[in-house]
Amino acid sequence: MSSTSNEKVKIFDSVFKTMCEKTPKLLIPVINEIFKTDYNEKELVTLANNEHIKLNLKPIDTDSCIRIRDKYYHIECQSNPDGEMVIRMLEYDFFIALEKNRQLKDKDVIEFPQSAVLYLRNTSRTPNHLNVTVRFADGFEYPYRVPVVKVKEYSLQKILEKKLMFFAPYYIMRYENSSREMPLKPEEKRQIHEDYHKILETVRTLSSYEQEALLKLIGAVLDSYKSLDKDVKEDVMNMGVAILEFEHDKIYEEGKEEGRERGRKEGREEGREEGKFEAAYNLEELGYNEETVCDMLRLDLNGYKEYKEKNNLNEDLQMDRSVNKHI
Repeated sequence: MSSTSNEKVKIFDSVFKTMCEKTPKLLIPVINEIFKTDYNEKELVTLANNEHIKLNLKPIDTDSCIRIRDKYYHIECQSNPDGEMVIRMLEYDFFIALEKNRQLKDKDVIEFPQSAVLYLRNTSRTPNHLNVTVRFADGFEYPYRVPVVKVKEYSLQKILEKKLMFFAPYYIMRYENSSREMPLKPEEKRQIHEDYHKILETVRTLSSYEQEALLKLIGAVLDSYKSLDKDVKEDVMNMGVAILEFEHDKIYEEGKEEGRERGRKEGREEGREEGKFEAAYNLEELGYNEETVCDMLRLDLNGYKEYKEKNNLNEDLQMDRSVNKHI
């Protein structure tokens, strides 16, 4: 596997884990889809421990383990089909079950979680389930079976109908060529624009925090394709800013309101510009550079730089970018 491919895998994995940690409620429709449950979007989703210690004291990390009501769900994300995945799943589930057992009053029961694998890519030979037989010393055999979710086989219509916004960051992957790169034709670019417009309209129904997190993660996956034209990402991200209702929109409105109040005493123009500066800063936190945000909001670049310097905001931005550089 090339270094570029390895970097992509790390990004895909990081995006998955970030969604599980920051927007766990987006897993509810995925769990309903896989396990035919009927949880509602207001269910309490609790993140369980994802780090376990083997008998040799080496750590073992799972991608996600969550609890809804009294049930545990374990989902792994894989970029490509893996012949050894079923053995790893069995190992992961065993350690999850042991940890759960420590929390139970009935220590005579070891209960495995409900588990599944999300394959971001698949072939015609990728099975619908991973299977292995566990044979005990007394001859008893148990068929261990894990459902497989083939993300690329979900049409846009199905994703939207089932509200599978957890799949949204990976949607662009269906445009990969055989080399897993993305030299797009003009008609494909138009289709991507139409598809992401529909996706973002559905994302808009989520909370402001979830909207902001998803757009950032969509951008991270787009960035992982070095052969993807920059105008495609810019188009998608600009649509996101136009369609979605971010927290910075509220701050912008609050800034304008504060500006109006200040304007009665100090002049309306100064207050209006202060509100725009606050909105610009929040756009920078999303990953846009200062030239772009000033152009979008029709701000004076030097004035915006002075605003950030005056309010000590440059250090905050640098810290945010340092934390999120792998996402």
